[in-house]
Amino acid sequence: SPRFAATLSLKASNGTADTYEIYEVLRVWVEGTGVAGSGVTYNSFDGAVAWQTAGCLGVLDRGTTVLGSVGPTTTTVIPEVWPLNAAAVTLLQNWLNGTTVNRGFIVQDYANAGGGDFRGREDATAANRPILSITYTAPVVPPYVPSAGKNGNAGINDAVCGLLGAEFLIALGGLALFRRLRRR
Repeated sequence: SPRFAATLSLKASNGTADTYEIYEVLRVWVEGTGVAGSGVTYNSFDGAVAWQTAGCLGVLDRGTTVLGSVGPTTTTVIPEVWPLNAAAVTLLQNWLNGTTVNRGFIVQDYANAGGGDFRGREDATAANRPILSITYTAPVVPPYVPSAGKNGNAGINDAVCGLLGAEFLIALGGLALFRRLRRR
């Protein structure tokens, strides 16, 4: 079966020894314009309406499933890459197929005393901006190996199977397959 993997790349602007968890955001939040009160803050999701619990901590604010973690961080030259877990991959698949609305992730852990800061999408250097990477690995399909027919040669059934797929041969069988295909 196909496999998906996901990572989150973040560039720290100051390092921290702490670890922060990644959660799904459940509310529609508003990105600020740089003007005070124009967007999401610790206290509100749109600059005016309060989170259920300040800091996006309420059950209506964010999911409870940890989707991965970030940290400890350093201020390296390149962004650090953090793997997301299977629950995150499932969430991303749901975002892609439209069964769940994409409201983004939040990286947080208010129990930590230190603070980690990360570069945002506005950073002047594109390589420093956050990146969500999704990797798809296609399933391995074994090659078709024909079985021996009369006199040790590949049989006509095998040639049909090789061209059309085993399900046709099994469902219709041998020469009847040729006749059925000609009628279509």
